[in-house]
Amino acid sequence: MTYELDEDMALNLVFRTRVAQDESFAQNVYAALCNNEFIPDHNLQETWSCSWRAAGEYVANLRNQYGGREDIDEDYLTWYCSGLVNHPEQAWVEEGQVTDAVREAFKALGWSVVTTNETRGDSL
Repeated sequence: MTYELDEDMALNLVFRTRVAQDESFAQNVYAALCNNEFIPDHNLQETWSCSWRAAGEYVANLRNQYGGREDIDEDYLTWYCSGLVNHPEQAWVEEGQVTDAVREAFKALGWSVVTTNETRGDSL
């Protein structure tokens, strides 16, 4: 069986609503999806990862489909390299960085994050 984090994000009402309504959280999810691997808690032998472009697309799609606002019309470029832009008042982070809030949200989805600085054994 193949596990897909992007599908789990879209299927979870709490997660997708938070991404759709909280721009800083959305950017932090995008940043976490970049340069990291994810392991489903129920299959520690499988990993999931995506490109920066795909990460931006996943976040934009969640915000477009579940934002409930007519004014949101985002695409992957809305988020692509957003961590390079300094937004300290919005708590945006660099690509590859995983905030505690995002790590906890992924854990609630049944996924663990393996950052680029960790080995699989260290993160579990």
